[in-house]
Amino acid sequence: MTPRETSALQNTAVAAASAAGMIAWNSYVLPLVPARRRAAANVAAAVATVALARRRFSARELGLVWSPSVARASAIAALAPAPLWVASAIAARRAEDHVRLPDDLIHPAEWLAWRIPVGTAISEELFFRSVLHALDRPAISAAAFGIWHARLAHTTGEPVAAVVAATTAAGVMFDLVRARTGSVVVPMVLHASINLGGAVAVLLAERSRGRSDADPEEDAEAATTPLGTVGG
Repeated sequence: MTPRETSALQNTAVAAASAAGMIAWNSYVLPLVPARRRAAANVAAAVATVALARRRFSARELGLVWSPSVARASAIAALAPAPLWVASAIAARRAEDHVRLPDDLIHPAEWLAWRIPVGTAISEELFFRSVLHALDRPAISAAAFGIWHARLAHTTGEPVAAVVAATTAAGVMFDLVRARTGSVVVPMVLHASINLGGAVAVLLAERSRGRSDADPEEDAEAATTPLGTVGG
């Protein structure tokens, strides 16, 4: 085996082990954290993972870069999901049942300003489009991103296979954006924009039905729409 082949095999093994660790964190460890502290725990774990990866990779290899071109791409990414926002709003308003909101939600602003953009989008992009992307194994990254969402889909009653397939496809898209722009910031913005648009659609639909908060009997960790889970 040539040194190049050995290095490639090592990268594959490291990527697979890292992906397994991330999935184990989300599936078995994070649920043990009190619900209101999970966003903070998730972002702390993601930042720690990036810090560990910095021992091997440069900031550029991890996508930790900012430039005028990244700023322009981020602005486009923030608005690109607009058609999805409209589709989500229409679907949420047509839904016969109430969409499940986080059972410990105190105010929607907490969900929109903290849990979705920081606890979900930023954290997941650091895990997948920063660390795993640096290992240059996009198939492992995308598949792990899909499996990452299996537990939440099960908890919220969504079809697990469909959610895993949809989020795997989303992972492929986010990886392509990361590769094209060279920065993890752009997929972060795109990810947050998609999820926030779905969340706002859910909140507006529920308000139009006269429901201002969640049913305390519901055991949900995230709202769901026909587009899938939109936040944790």
